[in-house]
Amino acid sequence: MALSTVMVVTLGLGAISSDASPSADPAATLTAAHSARVAAERRLDQLRTEQAAVSAELAELSEGAAQVASDLAATERELRSAAVAAYLAGGDEQQWLAFMGAGDLAEQSSRMTLAGQRGRHE
Repeated sequence: MALSTVMVVTLGLGAISSDASPSADPAATLTAAHSARVAAERRLDQLRTEQAAVSAELAELSEGAAQVASDLAATERELRSAAVAAYLAGGDEQQWLAFMGAGDLAEQSSRMTLAGQRGRHE
């Protein structure tokens, strides 16, 4: 029982089909199949190289995101400490309570600084 058609499909290389009937040239069929395999292996190597590069970039970005989160947490601690120190030094209690209760300390600090600057210029 002979197969009438053999089809080899590779990523990005299309399809190669040949007639595998007894009258077909076996050497030509073998050469075509070998060429397709070599091309597929070359493409696989390229994809593995690309995957390694993307994995390395992802690891670098993840590390950067972790560093940003750590820096943000440290900044929030510093802002809270500064607010406590300002209150203990005789700062305005209402501003201190608003600052300490804020969810986004950096934004609240910017607003309070802007409000303070406006008050000095009026």
